[in-house]
Amino acid sequence: MNIKNNVLKEKLKNVYFIAGTNCSGKSTMAKQLSKKFDMIFYSADDSYWKHRQCSNKKDQPNMNREFLGWDEFFNREPIDKATWLLESELEEMDFIIMDLVQLAQKENAKVIVDIHCMPEIFAQISEYRRVIFLLAEPDLVFKEYFDREDKSDVYNCILKNTTNPEESLLNTRKLAKEIATMETNKVLNSGFKYLVRTETTDFLTRQKLVIEHFGLQEII
Repeated sequence: MNIKNNVLKEKLKNVYFIAGTNCSGKSTMAKQLSKKFDMIFYSADDSYWKHRQCSNKKDQPNMNREFLGWDEFFNREPIDKATWLLESELEEMDFIIMDLVQLAQKENAKVIVDIHCMPEIFAQISEYRRVIFLLAEPDLVFKEYFDREDKSDVYNCILKNTTNPEESLLNTRKLAKEIATMETNKVLNSGFKYLVRTETTDFLTRQKLVIEHFGLQEII
């Protein structure tokens, strides 16, 4: 059964998506706005393992791909791993959409989502005013990828479990840059609103622009 796009857009009309690259500030933005505007915060990354448990190899082959060990996982060619990750995200979207439909049905609920997702998906499930992309320059993603607390587990895993940690760290940075480049190229030609973070970008200025784009009003 395929649910029609107009049905999904109606069911997700109270859902606001902050998408984009690593190191763009999208997670921090979504969390702060959820508190400021009394919205339900939903992190797609935090839901992955729950979704993987419900998946299967036939319907979600990329989500269930197996690797021989940590060296294989971290040291594959960035373009190959980037393609796999993006295909895994696409497979997971069915689970994410079902989560969001359920959350959005609560009375007067507004949901704000922190997510990696390509613009062609949003064109099917949402509207221009409820989607914004926060991007970071690919070179900045390469430079800062491991500077964030949420990547400390990945960093420590590489140090403890790979044969050549320095090579694996470098390859992971290259992967993050590759994905950021792919995402940015698509977003720039998508028609959706986007903001680009550089080393001198002010967070509060971007936050104001996101609020204006979404048309949010504080609860008094």
